[in-house]
Amino acid sequence: MVDKKKILVADDDPVVRKMFNTFLSDEGYFVKIAKNGQEAVDQALSNLPDLIFMDVVMPELDGFEALQQLQKNRKTKHIPVIIITSRTDTVTLITALRLGAMDFMAKPFMRRDLFRKMTYALMSQQEKQKITDAILVKDYSAFADGEMFDHKRENLIMNFENIYIDLLKFISLQNQSELKKMLSRLLDAINFFKLNVVKGQLVQLMLAIKTDKWEEAVAHLETVFQLFQDLQQTLPGQSAPV
Repeated sequence: MVDKKKILVADDDPVVRKMFNTFLSDEGYFVKIAKNGQEAVDQALSNLPDLIFMDVVMPELDGFEALQQLQKNRKTKHIPVIIITSRTDTVTLITALRLGAMDFMAKPFMRRDLFRKMTYALMSQQEKQKITDAILVKDYSAFADGEMFDHKRENLIMNFENIYIDLLKFISLQNQSELKKMLSRLLDAINFFKLNVVKGQLVQLMLAIKTDKWEEAVAHLETVFQLFQDLQQTLPGQSAPV
């Protein structure tokens, strides 16, 4: 039995709203629905949900405007917000993060993506750090055999999005120190798992950050993300989103 969390879904598309409502209600969550950004703000203030899924393009207030209002109010600024968007370019996502969003979910999505995002969003910061440490380990020597190698390689590819979000946050803050630490660990993983298709772009990303070329860094990170998305589609058991 899941914890009875309250989830607010804000999207102007009735098909998307119905899909969220079905998925979440079936799992025992309390679901509130908003059809536009203003309704989302009003619902958040009156119900104080545990988590909000917020579409970007909506009438009255768009998702970014609604997010700004939520961040200005002490009652709602702590509520984690996951942006729902078909615009997954890095600039859009950095804007969302700067406005207070903690994550994003791209349309179209699968049921498992929804619950994976929810689980991560509702974790403590300590729990999230443990996941990062499990993906980017300090010593890969224990994973040299075939089965463990394949498992850890797949884990990196499937969960790269969490690393991507952290990198986006650090880029939005222009935090060179944390970026260098995480990118160094990521490069070690890419070298170990022989993900050569990604390596060139990652090296260029590191160089752009080192020389304060932040727009170039954003472009390289976007390419790295897309390359990991392509790698994900090559893994066993991947199917078309619904």
